[in-house]
Amino acid sequence: MAESAMFFENFRNQMLLTINTSMPCKVLSYDEKKRVATIQPLFKTKEAGMEPEALSIIEDVPVLWQRMKVHKKDFFKVSIPEGEHVHNGGGHSQYTGSGVHSHDGGKHEHKKMKVIEDFIELHPVLKAGDTVLAVFAQRAIDEAQEGKLSYPGASRIMSVHDAIIVGIF
Repeated sequence: MAESAMFFENFRNQMLLTINTSMPCKVLSYDEKKRVATIQPLFKTKEAGMEPEALSIIEDVPVLWQRMKVHKKDFFKVSIPEGEHVHNGGGHSQYTGSGVHSHDGGKHEHKKMKVIEDFIELHPVLKAGDTVLAVFAQRAIDEAQEGKLSYPGASRIMSVHDAIIVGIF
């Protein structure tokens, strides 16, 4: 390969290595109430003549959650007992969704049940040590997270600081 072609090939590769699209990361901590995590990217970076180095920790990474509409209401119902439920003597409880559930000591039925039929929300539960996939937004997501129209400017393009966790491996 000609020297100039090799230069441009190396230049192209170096430019592509600065574009962040997605990468696996390890969860260091998770705030379930805020739905944000602190993560450690699992890929390392390396400069010519240097040893590979870990990428910096990324803080306050939003975690996606799902809201799904239930189309066949008879097919899928979630029943949640209203009010407090007390176990006499402890034991394991298993809800069947019908209002009837069993304890280690036998079955009984709740009379008042709250039934959710229109949609369900699936909230993430992350634990320290989980491996997740983080994607990096094309532009800054600060104002977009609040649902505002904005011009994100060109200061952050595919930055690791605009990471979003989309799921667990």
